[in-house]
Order: sequence, then C-alpha cells, then structure tokens
Amino acid sequence: MSTAALAALCYAAAFTAGWAVAIPQAVLIADNRPIRHGRWLAAYVAVACALNWMAMPTVVLGLLLLPGMAGVFSTTFRFALNDLRGLPWNYLGPDPANGPAPGRSRYDLLMWRTASLLHCRPATVAITVELTTAIAVYILTATWST
Repeated sequence: MSTAALAALCYAAAFTAGWAVAIPQAVLIADNRPIRHGRWLAAYVAVACALNWMAMPTVVLGLLLLPGMAGVFSTTFRFALNDLRGLPWNYLGPDPANGPAPGRSRYDLLMWRTASLLHCRPATVAITVELTTAIAVYILTATWST
C-alpha cells in the first residue's frame, strides 16, 4: 500500500478519534465539570504513536505523520465539541479579556493571543495552523519514497 493511502488511513483514524473524544468531553462540560485536556492529549499521543508504528513503513514517516494527525484531530475535536454543545463551529472558548476561564488549554490561549496580534478570530488562527500542518505533512508523506 502506498504511503499516501497509509497516511489517509491514519488521518481517518485521527478524525474518528476527534469525534470519539469530544463526546465524553461534552458530557463533562454539560455536568459543569472541567475538560480533561491532559487526558485526551495523552490518549491521542499513545494511540497515534501505536497506529503510526504499525501502519507506516518507517519510523521516520510515522513520526512525521504525528503533527499532521494532530492537526486533523484538533480541528475535528473542536468542531465536534462545539456541535455537541450547540455552539458555533468556530467557537474557541470565552475571550481571555473577560477573565480566567476554568479548564482553558494553553493552546487555546495561544490561539487567542495570536489572533489578537493578527486582528482576526482565534478559530481562524487555530484552523489555519492545524489544517496547513495536516496538508503539508500529508504531501510530504505521500511523496516520500521508501
């Protein structure tokens, strides 16, 4: 199987994982309990590493694919979580200027700060970073010759 097809399967797994992880997180939020950012991140890294180790023909390709899968996962997770909560697709938490928000991830805070500098929406920054990374990594892995 080509590296492009293997990478597409890994991306499909990251997409599925994004939805699967969003469901229990939405339940936690509905119960006024904090999101477990560390848990879903650790679970993603463990599963992605194992999947890439099994799927990709070389360790280098498996490691290269991780940031692309993270981009797919993060975008999917955010979209799914917002959908499950009935929020706009581009919601990225409350504005930090309004005070601290319990459970806010450092990543989301970075997106807010970057968006403030660029004078755009934080979701625009996050989606651009995540999907540009995913596309660039996919092109690299698809054109990689082993």
